[in-house]
Amino acid sequence: MFQLKHILATGVIPQDRNMARNLAHSLGVAIAAGKYPEGTKLPHEPELATLHSVSRTVVREAVRHLVAKGMVEVKPRAGTRVMPRTAWNLLDEDVVAWTFEAGVSVGDFADLNEVRSVFEPTAAEIAARRGSPEAKARISKAYQDMEAAVGKPNEFVFADAQFHIEILQATENQYLCALRNILYAGLLSSIHKTNSNIEMNRKSLPLHQRVEEAIVAGDTAAAREAMSNLLSDAFKRLSD
Repeated sequence: MFQLKHILATGVIPQDRNMARNLAHSLGVAIAAGKYPEGTKLPHEPELATLHSVSRTVVREAVRHLVAKGMVEVKPRAGTRVMPRTAWNLLDEDVVAWTFEAGVSVGDFADLNEVRSVFEPTAAEIAARRGSPEAKARISKAYQDMEAAVGKPNEFVFADAQFHIEILQATENQYLCALRNILYAGLLSSIHKTNSNIEMNRKSLPLHQRVEEAIVAGDTAAAREAMSNLLSDAFKRLSD
């Protein structure tokens, strides 16, 4: 079962690679925040090494991460240039996380929610039709975790995101399941905004419960409608 945990928190990658990922994270957030605007160059390798107290080898590895994600390009004798946002791999888990950590606008949230509205109602419908008893039990458990955490906003956020991810996994569709890895950071950020206090959490519970009940009952039409209603409520709160 997929759990909400970033690779940096797993502790299973080599220390030097961990340092490179940490640096890539710092630079990625800085780029997403506009500290290094598109078309500009990052500081030279020795300067980055000094600024971040790492070796030049770590800097090179971190830059390779950013190149792979489309955020920068490296050319001989031309340095490392920040690429336009349109070139970024916006479906990459790290890029999503860095972008939301840097701070996003209402428009960014709206874009994310439009994407969610495309696939989540269908995912709920498929989960109701195809989900195994075990998968449906995990959806119910995630909902129960939301109920238990309703008075604890931070815990509620993670339980809420896990609820949506369990639905994706219940579809047993490899492409829908893959979305768990690229959207959870956005989901967490979005839910932080729409469920920022206990009262909002309480109001959202019945909407989630209707989704859970429809999926467990195998009612495909009701599952689709309930998820659509849940997302519509979230969109409305984002715009308030």
